[in-house]
Amino acid sequence: MHKQQLECAVKHIYGDEIVAHTYLQKFIHVETTLPKRNDDFRSNIKTYIEQLFELHGLNKIYLSRDKNRQHEKKFFITNLELFAQHFKLSLRELEKVFTNLVIIHTGIENIKDTIPSILLATFVSIVKVKHPETLNKLQLKNISYDELNEQLDISAIKFDINNEYSLTIIKDMLLINEKISFHKNYPFLLSEVIEALSLFKIS
Repeated sequence: MHKQQLECAVKHIYGDEIVAHTYLQKFIHVETTLPKRNDDFRSNIKTYIEQLFELHGLNKIYLSRDKNRQHEKKFFITNLELFAQHFKLSLRELEKVFTNLVIIHTGIENIKDTIPSILLATFVSIVKVKHPETLNKLQLKNISYDELNEQLDISAIKFDINNEYSLTIIKDMLLINEKISFHKNYPFLLSEVIEALSLFKIS
């Protein structure tokens, strides 16, 4: 149970003067905390991401042009798994992220064409779910990369072998009040991705 939430419910019914913890001890004789299994979390999250990938039809989107482009699917799942751990996404939040991704991929045809596009769409979808106020700043271009990194601690994400490459993609694809240096062919992609999401009020 969520004990704190239950205590709030007790106070709501009986008033703030009641000591909810003491009251609940009429019914609860032994308490224990179930520890999180970090070793299982990674494998469970990956399995769930793979299931959501299929259920939301993203396999058709990523593999529609070439059945052999499995590297795009692998890149997507690997990085979303890392994002999920970094942002502590719940299973319910992961579902919302996938809904956002479907909207983006449906609204923007070329979002599926490159690995940088996949990474940006995933990142924006997560920010929409976890930090909608930050997404508003991104939309208004009212935040620098350093400020974004301070809020979301992006540089702490461990992107495995391609860590520096992935961080460079995020920084340059966001294009927040800074000079384009890497992906010069995508000057408006961030705006397009956010605009696609803003048409549907999903958070």
